[in-house]
Amino acid sequence: RGCIYPHDGGIVLRSTYHVFDLYVNHMGDTVVDLWMEDAPKMEVKNKQGKPVTVDAVDLLATTFSEKAGMAVAAVNKHPEEAQLIRIPLEEAAHVTLYTLNGESKDSYNDVDREDVTIRTRSLGLCGECLEVVLEPHSVNIIEIG
Repeated sequence: RGCIYPHDGGIVLRSTYHVFDLYVNHMGDTVVDLWMEDAPKMEVKNKQGKPVTVDAVDLLATTFSEKAGMAVAAVNKHPEEAQLIRIPLEEAAHVTLYTLNGESKDSYNDVDREDVTIRTRSLGLCGECLEVVLEPHSVNIIEIG
C-alpha cells in the first residue's frame, strides 16, 4: 500500500499521503529546539505485549528561511482522548491549524471511501499563550505568523 493508489476509476490519496502533504507544504526548513513540560502520557504495549508508558504527544517546531513565523507539528497519538498544548508566543500572531484524522483510529481512505482528510481552521490573532486542542489520533500543523 503506497501513499497513492491508482485504480480504473481514478486515484486514492491514502492517509499517509496527507501526512507528507502537511509536512512538505506547511513545515519550515529550520528545526527549532523544543521541549514540552509535563507531557501527557499514555500506556501502550511493547513488542513483547508488556505495558509501557509513552508521551501521548510528539512535537516538532520549525522556522522558515523565506518568511517570518514558525510551524509546529503536533501529533496526538492517543486514540480516544484530545490533548491540550500551550505554546508561548513572544508577540501576537495569526495562527492556522491544519488537522488530519478520521472519526476513529481505524478510519482510512480507499476506493469510494475518504474517511481521513485535512481540515483547515483559522484560529485568528492569538496573544501571549496559544492554546490548541489536538483531536484524538491526529496529525496537526500549527502555522504561527
